[in-house]
Amino acid sequence: MNNETRTHPRAKARSIRTYGVRDCRSRSEVRGIEPDFYNKYALLVIAAVVFLAGCAAPQPATKLSYEPLITGTVDQGDVAIELAPRWEGTLLVVDLGANTHSVDLSQFDLSRQAVLNLGGRKIAPQNPPRLSGHHVSSSLVFNAGATSDQFEIAITGIPAVQERLYQWGG
Repeated sequence: MNNETRTHPRAKARSIRTYGVRDCRSRSEVRGIEPDFYNKYALLVIAAVVFLAGCAAPQPATKLSYEPLITGTVDQGDVAIELAPRWEGTLLVVDLGANTHSVDLSQFDLSRQAVLNLGGRKIAPQNPPRLSGHHVSSSLVFNAGATSDQFEIAITGIPAVQERLYQWGG
């Protein structure tokens, strides 16, 4: 007899499965789907996600904040007013600083004396601050409905400059 050991075919199959040897074909080949299909599908899904993310993101104005502008002085009978606007969505938030040594600021009402001129529209501030004393630091908020790089804020009736025009852009 020969020195070869014979094993039963089923015993051999069991030992192959025990050690994790499997069919070398991929699942897609077993199912009859080309492997390239998954690559094309994945690229299509990634492209759709990137496209939709770009469309859903809000498009901000080209400039979100601007240099502050100041009119007037703190000399006798005058008021220095500094405005520094910034866009927060479609709201124009304007940091306001008013300083004087001789004028009582409580007599002025910014709801009637301040206006935003934007693309031909005149917009009053929402809930403007009450001025008082000689030094004020607060914010004016205008609901513009849209952003723009060109706008103007006018403040009237505060001495010694009766009409103050603050212009940004263009």
